[in-house]
Amino acid sequence: MIKNNIKSFLIHIVISISSIIIFIAFNTSQVKWISEEAAKNHQYSMIFIAAVSSIIAIVLYYLLGKKFLTQYRSIYKNILSVSLVAILGGVLWGIAFNILITETSDILLNSELWKIYSIYNGYSLFLINECKINNPYLYLLFSFIPSIVMGLGIKYKKEEVCNTSLRDRKI
Repeated sequence: MIKNNIKSFLIHIVISISSIIIFIAFNTSQVKWISEEAAKNHQYSMIFIAAVSSIIAIVLYYLLGKKFLTQYRSIYKNILSVSLVAILGGVLWGIAFNILITETSDILLNSELWKIYSIYNGYSLFLINECKINNPYLYLLFSFIPSIVMGLGIKYKKEEVCNTSLRDRKI
């Protein structure tokens, strides 16, 4: 179970770093637009790119979880074996949320703690930034998605193994 937690954490870090690199590539310069309509169209295209980037990251969580994580007989062990990512995200969120009470900024990403939290959940940083998500409870949701998706990868890996062994018996 500890190996799965370490593997799932490493998968999370690799996907987060890759997503942050994509975020930086698309947000390196600020452009002055000729018209309001051009700026709005650019914003819509950036939201689309952010959504696609987040979906690709979630699919990668599933595929890498399915490929590299070990399955256990109990569903509870499978859930616990990928829970480190969610627990660390929840702890970071709790620290940032409790300090938020004393912050005066209306925009969460202006706070240094929320920036650290967003870097930890780098797969969603592009989407959070482009959609201007400012709800701390949605940020908490982003902490649990990687663990849930990797857990689904383990679950469907188990069903695939069972189906393969049934087919082998029929032959």
